Amino acid sequence: MNTIVLVSVAPHLESLEAEFGDGLGELVQVGQKRLRELHGERDRIEREIGAVTRKLRVWESARDSIRGGEGPGLRLVATDARTKRELVLAFLNEHPDTEFKLVEIRRALQDRGWLANDKKAIHALEVAVLGMAERAEIHRNRARKGFYRLRSPAEPTEDDTTDESIGVQT
Repeated sequence: MNTIVLVSVAPHLESLEAEFGDGLGELVQVGQKRLRELHGERDRIEREIGAVTRKLRVWESARDSIRGGEGPGLRLVATDARTKRELVLAFLNEHPDTEFKLVEIRRALQDRGWLANDKKAIHALEVAVLGMAERAEIHRNRARKGFYRLRSPAEPTEDDTTDESIGVQT
């Protein structure tokens, strides 16, 4: 006669599941740690790329100026980080009578390696340009919406306009 013996595997499954879960938990922790390290390395590399790009642009400009290129000539460029305001003014000073759309200013700054190509930097530039226009540091063309240029020192601000109908400055 054949006898069937039933053995319960439930206690063995629980210990196997516990071992398997602990191993996966460790793998997840190791993977998360490595990912944080890689993000840190990427940030460091991106900063280094930006610094080298800025230096390269200066060297190229100097080389072209020495060779008699059509650039604005040699100019001093600070190697430390400049504010968005300073970057915009530096660019607009090179083209004092030209109006630019915000996207053209952004692309010019990015081409020079002065501005990162990420959402945070782009938003910061937009805020800076709008603030500069509100403070009358640069001119915002009301007729051609979204165009900006360097404000000339003699140019009146909106606060300095005259009400012609009564001959009073408002």
